[in-house]
Amino acid sequence: MSTLPLGFGVTLIGHAQGYWALNKPAGLRAHPNTEAPDPKALLNAPYDAHKEAYVLGNNQFFFLLHRLDSPTSGVMLGCFSAEKAQQGRLWLEQQALKKIYLGWVFGHPQKAQGVWNFSLNKQHKGDHVHVSVGGPLWAQTAFKVLESRRYQGLTMTLLQLEPLTGRTHQLRVHCAQNDCPIVGDKTYGHPKHNRSYAKASGLDRLMLHAWGVTLPGGVSFNVPPPEGWWF
Repeated sequence: MSTLPLGFGVTLIGHAQGYWALNKPAGLRAHPNTEAPDPKALLNAPYDAHKEAYVLGNNQFFFLLHRLDSPTSGVMLGCFSAEKAQQGRLWLEQQALKKIYLGWVFGHPQKAQGVWNFSLNKQHKGDHVHVSVGGPLWAQTAFKVLESRRYQGLTMTLLQLEPLTGRTHQLRVHCAQNDCPIVGDKTYGHPKHNRSYAKASGLDRLMLHAWGVTLPGGVSFNVPPPEGWWF
């Protein structure tokens, strides 16, 4: 583990069953967009997109089980074994590996808890990806209201979010589609509310955090939200 070249601000949470949990700060990429090392990525190492793994040298790799958007902070899982990576990705497909997010949103869902089902369509626009509702990608998100409050004239709600499928931008699009966009979301969010919140709080980030991951068998990796999350 001492040879794992952690990116700026990345910390080790723990490891179990051959899987390693890292805490990714907001603003870092899960992996470089090219094969070359990226100082703004999870690890400071080359990346093999075909293997979905960082190249550590001496035929050693660090495989990613999943990704987080650059503006999202929190837990990421990886491993040093291709077999372990295949098993972990299968767990994700089978919903046997549980991921829980926390997100502050503007407004309030119509129900205190439930499941959102909206199929999605992913489009590439230059170097950017944009996702819209309606398309071939089935997506499902479980949500639960944890608390609501008023802040500087804005209604804000803290949601627990569990992606039951693993689509790109799924949580962000599902929240926006249900009239409760995630605070600080510059792609799918509420521009006026984002500006008001950023001015009042001094925070200009996506308020979405990967709080925990639970492996089959009950082993969990959790990391609290970063400073400024509670107000």
